[in-house]
Amino acid sequence: VVEPLYEETPEVWAGPFTKTISNIALSYKKNGQIEEAIQFGKKALAIRGSLHEENPDVWVEDYLTSIGNLSMAYSAGGQKGLAIVLGKDALDIVRPLHEEAPSAWIEDYSGIVGMLSSMYIVDEQCEEAIAISDELAGKIRPLYEENPEVWGDSHMANLFNLSTYYYRANKIQKAVDAAEEVK
Repeated sequence: VVEPLYEETPEVWAGPFTKTISNIALSYKKNGQIEEAIQFGKKALAIRGSLHEENPDVWVEDYLTSIGNLSMAYSAGGQKGLAIVLGKDALDIVRPLHEEAPSAWIEDYSGIVGMLSSMYIVDEQCEEAIAISDELAGKIRPLYEENPEVWGDSHMANLFNLSTYYYRANKIQKAVDAAEEVK
């Protein structure tokens, strides 16, 4: 239904069309059809990437979503290197946005760090996972101290992950310190 409309007037139908093909990609991924998920993910990313170049303020969130979805599809397909490259691209986009408007972008920033750090761990890149998770802890800690009810779960989850990453890197005292902070 939406593809012919998009082809006829892409400026009107780009949003619904890319959302549709993104959902198809996610469904394929969930169904284990990774090649199809990658194919649709690439198409959504290409369209949203062009739209983001033209109007970044309007398309940045959808663009980040497409990067994350394709990255996860690559990861599910065992293409760790491509998954990490896309995750790093997403982090490079969201980091300055978070610096400009921390409260508006902390959840996106946190989600991307979580996704990328888990990919680093799968690829045995513990130091990289530690670096970005430690950076995130430094950003969430003040929010948690200001409002523990709102930020407690995020702070705890990140510290738990950080403790695990330190442990995997055989930095046992740092793992204990992070776990103690969770306690």
